[in-house]
Amino acid sequence: MNLPGSPLTAADFASLSNRAIGEDDACAALLRRVTSLEGGELVGRNGAGNWEGIVIPYILPGENRIREVRIRRDHPDIENGKPKLKYVAPPGRSNMLYFPIGTDPAWLLDVELPLVVTEGEFKAIALFGLARHGQGEAADRPRFLPVSLPGVWNFRGVIGKTVDASGTRVNEKGPIPDLSRIRWNGRLVTIIFDADLESNESVRAARGMLTRELESRGAKVRWLVWPPQVPDGVKGIDDLLAIVGPERVLEMIARAEQQRTRASKHDDSAIIKRLADAITTVDRFAKDAGGRLYVYQDGVYRQNGEGFIKARVKELLLDWELAARWRSITAKETVEYIGVDAPSLESRPSGAILNVLNGLLDLNSGGLLPHSPDYRSSLQIPVRYDPSAGCPATKKFLGEVLPSDCQGLYFQLIAWLMAMIDHIQKAVLLIGEGSNGKSTLIAALTAFLGKQNVSGIPLHRLEADRFSTVRLLGKLANICADLPSAHLAGTSVFKALTGGDDVLAERKFMDSFEFRPFARLVLGGHPKPAIRGHLKTGQRDS
Repeated sequence: MNLPGSPLTAADFASLSNRAIGEDDACAALLRRVTSLEGGELVGRNGAGNWEGIVIPYILPGENRIREVRIRRDHPDIENGKPKLKYVAPPGRSNMLYFPIGTDPAWLLDVELPLVVTEGEFKAIALFGLARHGQGEAADRPRFLPVSLPGVWNFRGVIGKTVDASGTRVNEKGPIPDLSRIRWNGRLVTIIFDADLESNESVRAARGMLTRELESRGAKVRWLVWPPQVPDGVKGIDDLLAIVGPERVLEMIARAEQQRTRASKHDDSAIIKRLADAITTVDRFAKDAGGRLYVYQDGVYRQNGEGFIKARVKELLLDWELAARWRSITAKETVEYIGVDAPSLESRPSGAILNVLNGLLDLNSGGLLPHSPDYRSSLQIPVRYDPSAGCPATKKFLGEVLPSDCQGLYFQLIAWLMAMIDHIQKAVLLIGEGSNGKSTLIAALTAFLGKQNVSGIPLHRLEADRFSTVRLLGKLANICADLPSAHLAGTSVFKALTGGDDVLAERKFMDSFEFRPFARLVLGGHPKPAIRGHLKTGQRDS
């Protein structure tokens, strides 16, 4: 393993000993010293500032590579008399748990092994030494497993992207994925935050929120109780351990108090139900095969259901003069509460009904019905139905780019993509040199169907990227104008799309699921792609 920086100095070891970290434990944790230049390069701060300090590598249990680093700066910036950016990591990185180096991956799944959650890597290293104190080499595991958060609120962070009530893509926040590396159900967990938490409302709130999160995963959570009189110079458990010794701290951990949060949970449950009832009285919701919520707006279910609910939660709390009750977890739990009872969207559009801007068009009778939330579809063609309307510009364009005997095929193609005509199990490939109208024809097709109803994933990516197929969910067509000429390594997704089979889909940081896509393939390119194997089994005559 290529470690950054150079070995720790004698001064470093002396400083760490004041935090109950011995020389052997510091070396086992792969702590290293970096110069300001080395530190700045590691954490992406190459401008002004002094980045000299001790670098702390993050390595997952069972792995042999550094996934992240943080630096404890020797000379942090001072702002209003207080240190600023005392610990730094590369910008834009997700929050992570710190697992002491030497953690056996099996311990993460062993619920019989108690776990301690603390704040800061040095505290976790000190506690890891404490967990093995006096055990001897024959011990196969420590008394408990310590893990640490970079900060008391860092058990939450950005976990992906979502769409807010205005349709804008924004960061989605939630419990960090590293929490799922640990099996919590039935495990005894002790939270140890710093001694000043009784005077720090934010730290107390974070401890309470973390407790609820871990209890929701089945953990039995306790809090370490600090003594009324804390020795001078003690801020964290590592400081205390260095002063009073291991036996006293082990005794404190053993006496940690089991937390009872039923009262607060009852209060939270009441406000969540009240919020959910107020929202669902006015608005209707449905969920897709992957569990994502949609809200009914303007005659169709739109996929910004989660963002819509979160915005309404904040509005309602303000209206009820309960702004102090706002928490992001309250909004999240309201989303989950509504999602439990939300009906499912139709797995595929009805072949008899077409949702257009001015109503629901009955394709059998030609009649126009009013929109209704009982028609649970996320598809709406962005045009108004007018049986007397013509399309002279489209016909003129088709006459310029298509032979006369296949100009009508374009209108048939639109009808095939809009309506669920299952017996035509085909894909469409438009082949031709450049500047022949192919791209314009595809753009017009996309505009008519609606960009929100169309995906544009290259066929090669569908076959190679496991996160791509989920983007076909709820789409009428997958239209890709520039098909690469490179070899197509597989054909399983192609055959599923043309044959009406189920596909496996996966959203990042979420469980995978199966669904049956109804998106039709419309591809353009020149020349035809090279395909390994045969597509004969994927082709059928209409």
